[in-house]
Amino acid sequence: MLRPHHGTTLLAASLVVVLANACGPADAGTAEGVGDGGPGFVNSSNDAGPGSGLGSLAACATSQQEATLKPLNLVFLYDKSGSMGDKMRISSCGGGDVVCQTLTLTGPSGNSDLYACYPAGQLGALTFPNATSANYNGSPCPSGTVGGEPAILCASPAGCSQTLFFDPAAKWVPVGQAVETFFADPKSAGLSASMGFFPKQGAGGTMCQPSAYETPAVAMQALPNAAAFKGAIASETPRGNTPTEIALKGTIAYAKTVAAARPNEITAIVLVSDGDPTECGDATPQAIGVVKGVAQAAAADAKTPLKTYVIGVGASLTNLNEIAAGGGTSTATLVTVGNPAKTSADLLAALEAIRGKELSCNVPLPSPPDGKKLDINAVNVVANVNGVDDVLTYNKDCTGGTGWHYDDANAPTRVELCPATCSDIRAKKGKLSIAFGCATKGGVVR
Repeated sequence: MLRPHHGTTLLAASLVVVLANACGPADAGTAEGVGDGGPGFVNSSNDAGPGSGLGSLAACATSQQEATLKPLNLVFLYDKSGSMGDKMRISSCGGGDVVCQTLTLTGPSGNSDLYACYPAGQLGALTFPNATSANYNGSPCPSGTVGGEPAILCASPAGCSQTLFFDPAAKWVPVGQAVETFFADPKSAGLSASMGFFPKQGAGGTMCQPSAYETPAVAMQALPNAAAFKGAIASETPRGNTPTEIALKGTIAYAKTVAAARPNEITAIVLVSDGDPTECGDATPQAIGVVKGVAQAAAADAKTPLKTYVIGVGASLTNLNEIAAGGGTSTATLVTVGNPAKTSADLLAALEAIRGKELSCNVPLPSPPDGKKLDINAVNVVANVNGVDDVLTYNKDCTGGTGWHYDDANAPTRVELCPATCSDIRAKKGKLSIAFGCATKGGVVR
């Protein structure tokens, strides 16, 4: 039986790091060693026994060190402001596109005669669940529906003189499709996600307390699993402004609870937005430095550092780069609109890039025992999927996406799996082992 090497490294598929003496007729032959202990770790003295589960490399094993690839938790903050796809068409009451109807609203402050403006030709009962006699004609006017279409409620026709129309097909629909595809992708195995939306609306309008954004619409759950996220997106209607600062503060608070509950995992925030931040409750632009500072404080937190990735949807969103820089991710990924299929594909690619960066398969090389030296040309990585061992080929440039390589072949500190191999092992919950002592399959290319 292999004896565990002291100093086990916890990373979160399982990893078995194997120290070896000399390989027999393995895939790659043998490598010349230095010192009494043979190749691999010089003077290694641990004895290997049967049952190592390393196939052709089993004879080389002298000891092992176990570890795991760290799971990833992504906390999504999803912009549902009006510009993402508010279908409301309002010009002026009686102006052709809309019609007005006078009604009596019974509210806590008594009865008021109000005007409902809604797209012409719509039939159905007026429904204004959040309207009271005290909050009409506000900014924005209380919203409701007529025949399933958006409408607003105002004290006079003049109060309804707004022109608001954002086609959901430009942003809301393609962004939702990309996010749902990402959550359903088998390559997202090993990843968990949550999703919160902003702005949130209460009885008095936009909710402007960070605590309102500390509870996501979809709590953290393992992927692939798109059902809950798809349902949450379908239940939302784009409306309101972009109070990014308040929403991000609440989201960070939630992310910290996730990180605390999962201390051996990676937790990061993903902000998806189509606009520059505004003050909460109105459309006044907010200084971008304020929001950058919120992200920066989270990234610099000594106890629970949290990165913030930013994906901008639309044009003229370079200010979002500041939030990404503060959040420790350099720049935002900006996705263009105008071609819904391309918008969806580009946003999906942005999410996949985040997954590839954070949900990587990078395994630190263990430190050799005291007084020993590592031969980097006598290292092999073995993948075990469904009980079958496969010695991976060294692939410096990850041509074809499979294999592995060192982070730096001249002074390596870790083994890095190529993307396709990494995704396959995570998706199939495979295991890895790093075997020392046999000549590296494919040869180490510097």
